[in-house]
Amino acid sequence: MVRGSLGSAARLGRPLRLRQRIAGSAVGRVLRPDRGSGAAGGAGLFPGDRRSRRRPARDVGGRGGEGMTDAGFRIAELLLSGLRCSHVLVRLALEAQGRDDPDLVRAMSGLANGMGQGFNCGALSGGCCVLGLVAGRAGESEADDPRFAAALDAFTGWFHAAAHERWGGIDCADIMKFDPVLKAERCPALILEVWEQLCDTLADHGFDVAEPPDAEGRR
Repeated sequence: MVRGSLGSAARLGRPLRLRQRIAGSAVGRVLRPDRGSGAAGGAGLFPGDRRSRRRPARDVGGRGGEGMTDAGFRIAELLLSGLRCSHVLVRLALEAQGRDDPDLVRAMSGLANGMGQGFNCGALSGGCCVLGLVAGRAGESEADDPRFAAALDAFTGWFHAAAHERWGGIDCADIMKFDPVLKAERCPALILEVWEQLCDTLADHGFDVAEPPDAEGRR
């Protein structure tokens, strides 16, 4: 991933006090690599999944001593601003591409909190939107890329199997059970795990999350 602002340089551009506040927040503590569990802790949010064995999250440290990955820090920052899981994933993808699209981010509001009813997790539906943003089609003149369907199947299959094993289902109601404590404990790490899985899934199918299609839909 070449473009975007998820790197440590972007984080170090924040004032030291702000970095420390984010890292010391409840969200930041969940996303610390040294927490020992969850996506940021190295064991993977879903024990035994392909992602956690393949590449542990990178700890870039930082002058603030926050000990968080770049993506983890940005996720914490966005969540603390009030954005939801579906917003956060699309924002990460847009920032990786060096783009801004407020209308697209706004549209993700319809997926948040399980579409407002505790239905499908917004990290799942938002993750599917990230795949579509990178690999989908935008108009009548574009052809479907056969790799997109395979990437979508791989990502949703991973989430379905892992979430059922861990929580018994893929809905917000299964994962956080409308409990603010469970939501604070589970959702930030879930977003990070999903983001890393999305990046891996796209790479596995010949895409780069930082490289959107050109004006003609070519990748």
